[in-house]
Amino acid sequence: DAAAAGALTAVPVGARGEEWGRLVAVTATGPPTADATAVLQRGAAALALNRLSERDETSTRVRGHQALLTEVLDGSYDSPASLHARAEAVGVPLRDRALIGVTVTWHTAAEPRYAHDPAAHVLQRGHAERVLAAASGRIAALVDAERAGRVRLVVSLPDAGDAPAALTAFAGALRDDARRSVPALQVTVGVGSTVTDVGAVRRSVSESEHVAAAAPATTPDRPFATLPDVRLRGLVHVLRHDVRLQNFVERELGRLVDADERDGTQHVLTLTAYLDHGRNKRRTAAALHLARPSLYARLERIEAVLDTDLDDTETCLSLHVALLGLASLRSPG
Repeated sequence: DAAAAGALTAVPVGARGEEWGRLVAVTATGPPTADATAVLQRGAAALALNRLSERDETSTRVRGHQALLTEVLDGSYDSPASLHARAEAVGVPLRDRALIGVTVTWHTAAEPRYAHDPAAHVLQRGHAERVLAAASGRIAALVDAERAGRVRLVVSLPDAGDAPAALTAFAGALRDDARRSVPALQVTVGVGSTVTDVGAVRRSVSESEHVAAAAPATTPDRPFATLPDVRLRGLVHVLRHDVRLQNFVERELGRLVDADERDGTQHVLTLTAYLDHGRNKRRTAAALHLARPSLYARLERIEAVLDTDLDDTETCLSLHVALLGLASLRSPG
């Protein structure tokens, strides 16, 4: 009501080329005075300085975590006693705890598996900061943001039975933050096995990296993904460097990939959506935003390029596995 009767004055809050928000003043009796505007500007500057100070503190904290986690993963620490003491000093006890490797990745937009952009991961500032904020009050964790678009953690919990609730709350906070700040992004949280020995942490972190890379960008129904969740996709991802899998993908899909590159068609995208939707043409057409006659024409062209029958179950199974292999080979994970 005051805004309707008077005026709004907004001053941007930001620094170093970034704008984080606006400081707004409402005056009920006309435009603000010069003194009031100056006070508003000083307030915005104070908020920006505080924000920069928090970021610098977070960066220092992450660097300390990263150094510790590197030593944990490559076994380069001086002694278990010194490692435990340093970890406790940063608030992440490792002795007599349930330890879980976790990898968080960020993915582009709605239906990323059918998007034309092959880069699933995008660089966003502040990922480590977002992870630390989501972890606060929910989990104790060492955080390592050594790579754009990915943050690794070693989560430390008093008891393994605490893991489902704690990780669900953590993942939920991350997704809530993504929806508020960058709606086009989706978050995948990959979780490794629970271990109790620092020497086994490397395996758990490796498992979490594998799960995060192999899980679909749109993780269905679950706040986080584990090894059992990735199933065949996970197996194919593990084998992605095997020349036999690469040859299989080339035999099954090589002509389709060549046609897409040569003619600018979308055969691979269309076939992926068709098989992902259980060969249901109505749902496939909806997912691709196509009229059904257009989809039928695309499928006929795919059959012609591959010289195959998409009504044959075994053929479609073979093509589906090959598509999983192709996606894994194209993944930066």
